[in-house]
Amino acid sequence: VEKVLNLLQQQADTTYVPGTSTTLEIRGTRFPMEEKDANIALCERFSQVSQELGFGSFGHIFVGGASDAAHASAMDIPVVCASGPVVDFQHTKNERVLFRSMAQRAKIHAVTILGLSQQK
Repeated sequence: VEKVLNLLQQQADTTYVPGTSTTLEIRGTRFPMEEKDANIALCERFSQVSQELGFGSFGHIFVGGASDAAHASAMDIPVVCASGPVVDFQHTKNERVLFRSMAQRAKIHAVTILGLSQQK
C-alpha cells in the first residue's frame, strides 16, 4: 500500500500542464489479505462441509486483493473471504444476490462453526 501511495503522490507532484497543480486526497485504504495457514485450513473445512451438504466444493484461491476479511486476518482471526451469498454481476451497479444461495451459505457457515467448536 505504501509503495502505491508513494507512486500516486509522485504523479500528483508532477506538473504536466503549466500553471496547474494536483492535490491527492486519500479517503481510505484497504490492505491486501495475507495468505495464512489458519485461513487455508478454515477454507478447506468450509469446502469439506459444503461438499458433505451436497453443495459442491467451495474451492480455495488466493488473489492477494483488498478485502474486509483482511482486517480479521491481520488480527490472526481465521477467516474465509467471499463466503457469503453468491452474486451475479459482482462489483457492478447490477450486482444482485442469488436468493437460493443465502440459505446454502448460512447452512455451511453454521455447520462449519458447530463442527469446529465440537473439535476443541
